[in-house]
Amino acid sequence: MKAIQRKDGHRSRRYLFRNWTSLSEVRSIARASAWDEVGVTPDVPGDSAEDLVAVWELLPGLRATYTRESALSAAHVVITSKVAPEEIDSAVALFEAHPGVLTFEDLIQQATSTRDPESEAEAVARAGLGAPLVADARFTDTIQNASASPHTRVREGALWAMAYTEWIDFSGTLEQIARSDPDEFLRDFATRVLRVFEHLGLEST
Repeated sequence: MKAIQRKDGHRSRRYLFRNWTSLSEVRSIARASAWDEVGVTPDVPGDSAEDLVAVWELLPGLRATYTRESALSAAHVVITSKVAPEEIDSAVALFEAHPGVLTFEDLIQQATSTRDPESEAEAVARAGLGAPLVADARFTDTIQNASASPHTRVREGALWAMAYTEWIDFSGTLEQIARSDPDEFLRDFATRVLRVFEHLGLEST
């Protein structure tokens, strides 16, 4: 499966890059593929913004969006389509085997190999950001384990990961966190994630 349906069309998974200042790499792909660059926000000289969004139109209704998020030290590309989902398949082929893109194994290894709470929280959130379109036991186990961490920051990273995946499999865990996590912010956060799932049309288990 290369695309998942959402209310405003279809989207691919997010392809996370090893180098989070990788806009030049994506621009090279775009030029070689004759994509039309719609714009970059903010448009600053020398690719210097810590957080930015760049958009290309591949075909009418088919777009590639590159997002850099300094809070996660992450950069990713997602393909969205308001036309046939099959249009996404050819576009994502450019990223499926790209050496600059983190594999699923890379994401899991990063999320499970650190014991520093801040680094672990970021790595777990990145795992959710770059997760497959459908639930995968490697990711659910890693994120579930993080959600039970004694460290508040790691549990927060797990909540971000659950939100990014949009997997209804996490609804039970989210409900439990919303009821009983010792941190009020995380209880509220879990409640908001459940509301997002409801907005997306995901049915609660």
